[in-house]
Amino acid sequence: MISVYLDKVDYRILSLLREDSRVALKELAAAADVSIPTARSRIIRLKDLGVIKRFTASLELQSITNQVTAYITLKTRLPKIKTVVEQLKDIDEVSEAYITTGQHDVILKIYTPNMQALNRLVTQKLSSLEGVETAYSSFVIETVKDIIGPVLRPNFGFKIDCENCGGIVGEGYVKKLTDGREHFFCSEPCLSASTGFVK
Repeated sequence: MISVYLDKVDYRILSLLREDSRVALKELAAAADVSIPTARSRIIRLKDLGVIKRFTASLELQSITNQVTAYITLKTRLPKIKTVVEQLKDIDEVSEAYITTGQHDVILKIYTPNMQALNRLVTQKLSSLEGVETAYSSFVIETVKDIIGPVLRPNFGFKIDCENCGGIVGEGYVKKLTDGREHFFCSEPCLSASTGFVK
């Protein structure tokens, strides 16, 4: 767990990296308004802190196959929940698995090439797992928003100063996009009072 807040420089670097993890270091530095060595050291620091887990490619398989995307919730016998989760790690169709609270114990994100493969997954693989009591499926019809990880914003791990008064930007922040960058203010009056950021 991170015990330090991240600042505006970290925010700008992470915002660009989540859009394209192959972005040039020169572009990252320009966006964060820092030197290239500073941008490089910030990335190393973010990796050391565990904020950046890995750089990866985001795949869109719809362009090459008519795959089925589904969420499957599992109800387990509670003493067996860890056993179920361990067994799920060996199932290729499972891309994400979460232990949750509430009505269901485990939520899975599944990709299969077609409905027949999904049916085999549910009736043969999942139903035979030791500890699984019930499984419910929901199919993804259309993806309307797809962001990896949480939405980056002030007061969510970032300590960002208001560009007018210098105070810490909190829950009621105002965001203004100019020169390709996001600028943050602690309130509407601070946005209005700041030179060059008139609405």
